[in-house]
Amino acid sequence: MMFLWIILTVSYSVEIVNGESSETSKVDFIMKELGTLRHDFNDLHSKYENLEAENMNLKRELDSAKNKRQLSDGIGFYARRKPSGTLGAQQTIEFEHVHENHGNGYDSLQGHFTAPVSGLYQFSTTIYSMDNYGVHCEMVKNGQNLGQLLAPVPGYASSTLNVVIYLSVGDQVWVRHLGSASEHLNANDYSSFSGFLISL
Repeated sequence: MMFLWIILTVSYSVEIVNGESSETSKVDFIMKELGTLRHDFNDLHSKYENLEAENMNLKRELDSAKNKRQLSDGIGFYARRKPSGTLGAQQTIEFEHVHENHGNGYDSLQGHFTAPVSGLYQFSTTIYSMDNYGVHCEMVKNGQNLGQLLAPVPGYASSTLNVVIYLSVGDQVWVRHLGSASEHLNANDYSSFSGFLISL
């Protein structure tokens, strides 16, 4: 309706050419004005679409920042192992007695911690050997060695390893038996695995 009103207004404002109204001049003037209006409309529509795209990007960035803030407020776990037993070659040690698991990064069934966000993390593990049996383990990131620990014989012995490492989203950290020979792990909640996010 607004465009129609503009067209009618324009048509009645055509000047007299050589003392009389020229229909051709009217049509040319109207077509020119319509072209200008069409150009202005397209320009406004393009600006609107750009603003919509910017608004969506800002919304995604805000949601991402909120999610990171929520995660960074609570990424950390602490778990202990209950059953003692013999460890096979490079067997992953599952610490199934979970006390804390903020951010749900630790999988007690697999024994793996998976980073939900990228950042600097600290991990710690303690192993405890059986009487007259040593046990040799390692902490790994995506299967690559981060450090080793050995609880030697004789008698009951323990060993602790602390690691600070940067993880990207999806990186995994776990503890496993090191070596091909069978060794005995004394669990009974003495052996543990923990970690937490230090900073994004």
